Amino acid sequence: MSRIALVYPFTNMDTVPSLCNAVEILAEKGYLVEVFLKTSHEFIPPLFQNPNIFVHPPYPARWERRGIHRVIPAHWSQPLDIRERHAKIPYRAFIGVDPEGLSLASHLVNFNSVPLVYYSLELMLSQEVGTGVHKKLKMTEARLSRQAAFVIIQDEARARLLAVDNAIPLDRFVYVPNSPLGRARRQKNDHWHRKFGLSLQTKVVLHAGSIGEWTGIKGIVDSVADWPEHFVLVIHTRFNPGSSDVVLALQQRAIPNRVFFSLEPVARQDYGQLLDGADIGLAFYQWVPGNVNTQQNIATIGLSSGKVAYALHSGLPVVVGRSEGLPNLVERTRSGIVVDHYSEIGSALAVIDRSYTTYSAAAMELYNSCLDFGNSFNGVLERLETL
Repeated sequence: MSRIALVYPFTNMDTVPSLCNAVEILAEKGYLVEVFLKTSHEFIPPLFQNPNIFVHPPYPARWERRGIHRVIPAHWSQPLDIRERHAKIPYRAFIGVDPEGLSLASHLVNFNSVPLVYYSLELMLSQEVGTGVHKKLKMTEARLSRQAAFVIIQDEARARLLAVDNAIPLDRFVYVPNSPLGRARRQKNDHWHRKFGLSLQTKVVLHAGSIGEWTGIKGIVDSVADWPEHFVLVIHTRFNPGSSDVVLALQQRAIPNRVFFSLEPVARQDYGQLLDGADIGLAFYQWVPGNVNTQQNIATIGLSSGKVAYALHSGLPVVVGRSEGLPNLVERTRSGIVVDHYSEIGSALAVIDRSYTTYSAAAMELYNSCLDFGNSFNGVLERLETL
């Protein structure tokens, strides 16, 4: 038996299907999996049933900051802790997620000569970083990613961008989509109809996840005025926004009884029920200059879109904005409709509604053929065995 450590120094891990899936599969394969993360009141922490999975530190977390973007559990801040655990049951690898997690993982493995693996969820490209902390973090990521045994990323298009930027050979990449576990299925329920008192004839369009500017949420809300009358929009947030200015502004511009807000996040184990209660999924990705995560990272969203993957997994046809990667697959397979502007959403919903069964079947087929997480993760397991 050996250990795997996954380092994710952020608070939203339960909303990232690929990370939770990776942890569960590694534990099922016999690894002792240790997860380093942060917690906050905004996000539900990930809960795992497998006794081979350990989350550090226990909740509530105490955290100690060391330098820029470095967050270490206070009771794990001494190298001796890692050395002692490594001596008892050796670590096979430390997996650092995104530049911050990669930097922290490197700090921890330096004391033990344990292989480093890079898991890239968000692209940070050199031409898009400014000065200061992001520039320094990018330089660290480029150096450490070249030292990593291999790099996990969602698809080839995103890999090519990172490979060129960080001078990494393409054969060092393993492609794993950001998607839920299991084969696609359609299990329709009336969750949203009961929650909001809707007629069973009402069709629910679900926008689930973040509601930042880069999601195009304002344009989506405004477009509802032109939707067919039997369609409503449900906005479900992946975090607890409280009384944020963003939510208040959206509520003020929304048409009453046509736009509904679900502001309480649910654990990932219950998330599928929310998807099953909808009829169509909605996803837009809007380039926002000046933000390192909302430029090329958004334009080449590809197989990193969790909201699209979850919708297809539940047999929901999708309406998506045009960008590279996944939208091309959606258009080619007729698992949904790709639009160029928010004003086209209403007509797209009407088209899907007329041939819903066909679109739903195509959505599940696209998921099973391109987004099956378990099949893709076999490549990671094979690489780990060689370390």
